[in-house]
Amino acid sequence: LSGTWSLCVFLNISPAGQRGESVDAIIHAVPGHKGEPGESGPLGPQGHPGLYGAPGAPGESGMIFHSQKLLSIVAAGCKGSQGQAGKKGPIGNPGLKGDQGDRGFPGLHGATGARGTVGIKGIRGPPGPCEETRKGGSFLFTKHSQRHLIPECPTGSERVYSGYSLLFINGNNRAHGQDLGTLGSCLPHFSTMPFLFCNTEHTCRYASRNDYSYWLSTDTPLPDGVPFISEQGLKDYISRCTVCEATANVIAIHSQTTFIPDCPSGWDSLWSGYSFVMETGVGAEGSGQPLASPGSCLEHFRKIPFIECHGRGTCNYFIDAYSYWLAALNPYDMFSKPMPQINKDNPASLISHCRVCMKRL
Repeated sequence: LSGTWSLCVFLNISPAGQRGESVDAIIHAVPGHKGEPGESGPLGPQGHPGLYGAPGAPGESGMIFHSQKLLSIVAAGCKGSQGQAGKKGPIGNPGLKGDQGDRGFPGLHGATGARGTVGIKGIRGPPGPCEETRKGGSFLFTKHSQRHLIPECPTGSERVYSGYSLLFINGNNRAHGQDLGTLGSCLPHFSTMPFLFCNTEHTCRYASRNDYSYWLSTDTPLPDGVPFISEQGLKDYISRCTVCEATANVIAIHSQTTFIPDCPSGWDSLWSGYSFVMETGVGAEGSGQPLASPGSCLEHFRKIPFIECHGRGTCNYFIDAYSYWLAALNPYDMFSKPMPQINKDNPASLISHCRVCMKRL
């Protein structure tokens, strides 16, 4: 140990006594004064990292260095006024594609597009089911109601389609008529001017002054003081019709008397009526009905069974319209001079009766 130590020895001159204890056993070390610090010992091995210390206090603001020149920090001044707008910069590069937006509301219905090209021919379909064919052929005829109601097909026939009863047209003072017993007299749609006229200038147009159409009419009376019928009011004055399909031939039989004739043997009756022959309109132009056709046997007699319509969208009855019917004759006076007859109360009593018949299979 470093420092100064003192050693004290106590002697007792007495007769020799017993051997005492060893001096070493009674030597007591007395601490001396604190010595000077010794020289630093060698550096010991690196210890383990200590615990994290508490955060230090914020330091003072440092200095800003720019371009190797020391700039002092100055206090911020007051907000200046807005400067002038700068020049428009160059167009930037296209931005990145954005995220898909939300689904929008359905848009308005677009206009009808152009007609597409004809598609590729499809593959042949599977064979259809086998059905028993009808006996005999198929015959089409037309039945006119002379009312605004659609007529039913007679027993033994089936409906093909229904429409409006066209009698004849007049174009450029020339008339062309329809056989009321055929499907050409039953148009699916009505128009006061159902046709156009075309010329060499590659144009087609409606004629509003010198073209006419004539239709079978109904029994709806014409209101007093009404010069023309137009628009929705017309539907009550145009006869309806139905095209029917039969399995056998259909004919008309005329008695030329006031008696309704019977069908020939082996034929069934479809309806009876009055023998209608011909009609004329403006300019004495018109058309006729084949007497063998069921269209020549109208169920209802009217002095003027048709109405005249024009390109301006109106219809009416006119005094220059005439209808022609087979007369009811006396069989005993066939070769005598016909005698004029007038019956204003019941003019139908002067008209021949008829019956429409279908061949029985």
